[in-house]
Amino acid sequence: MIIKKGYRIQLNKRQLNIYFVAAGILLALGYFFLFQRPFCGKVKKLRSEKEMLTENKNSIVILKEKLTLFEKSEAGLEQEIQSLETDFKAGVIWDVMKKIDIITKRSGLKILLMHPDIEVTTDTYQNNSLDIKFKGDFISFYHFLYLLEKNFPTLKTQLVKIEADSQQGPDLLGEIHFDVYSREKENKKI
Repeated sequence: MIIKKGYRIQLNKRQLNIYFVAAGILLALGYFFLFQRPFCGKVKKLRSEKEMLTENKNSIVILKEKLTLFEKSEAGLEQEIQSLETDFKAGVIWDVMKKIDIITKRSGLKILLMHPDIEVTTDTYQNNSLDIKFKGDFISFYHFLYLLEKNFPTLKTQLVKIEADSQQGPDLLGEIHFDVYSREKENKKI
C-alpha cells in the first residue's frame, strides 16, 4: 500500500521487493538485448562458418583422393605412351617419316597430317602404311615428288591425289598413301 506523506512516497516491503525484482528483470533484459543478442548472432555466424569450412574440408579431402587417383592413372598412361613411342621409333616407318618430313620442308610444302599404320602381314614381313596430307604450290609438289623418287626408289605409292584448294587460291592440297615393307616384326598396331 502506498501512503503519501507530503511529497514522499512510502512503500511497504512487499512492494519494494516487487520493484527491485522488476528493476532486476529489466536490467537483465536490457543487458541481454544490448550485449548478449549481438554476441549470440556472432556465435551463430561463426558456427555456420565452421560448418561450411568442415564441409569444404571434406570436399577437399575427396578432391585430394581423386587427384591422387588421377596422378596414378596419368603416370600409368605416360609409361604406356613411352613404351609405344619406343616401339614405334624402333620401326622402319619412323625413319621413313623423318626423311619424308625433311623432304617436305626442303620442297616448301606444309604437312597437314602424317598418319602411320603398322600391321604385321606375315611372320617375317611387316606392312607399314603412311598417309600424308599436305599443302603448297605446284612447284613445291613437283620438287617433293622428285626428291621422294630420288630418296625412296623402292617406296610403293598407292595413291597420289592433288587438287586445288578452293579457300586458299593458288595453293594445292595433296594426299599420298605409301606402303613401306620391312623385315621387322612388330605385334602392335599404332
